Amino acid sequence: MGAFIQNVDKDLGAALSTDERVAFLASLQEAVKHIQGDLNDHLTQLMEKDKAANGKVDASKAEDNYGEEVVEED
Repeated sequence: MGAFIQNVDKDLGAALSTDERVAFLASLQEAVKHIQGDLNDHLTQLMEKDKAANGKVDASKAEDNYGEEVVEED
């Protein structure tokens, strides 16, 4: 993923034209999509690594509770 770089030398609220604001928001939206994809890929890799280390894991439970301490109820 490329780095999101947006240089704004103007006051965002007042000085940008509608077209400039639309372009800025479109590039921001695209960057968020890339970040979300990268984060999902990273978390999937961590889950696969944990699954390999711990044996078979219920995927739905692992995804729902990933990163949280879970206490099993009897």
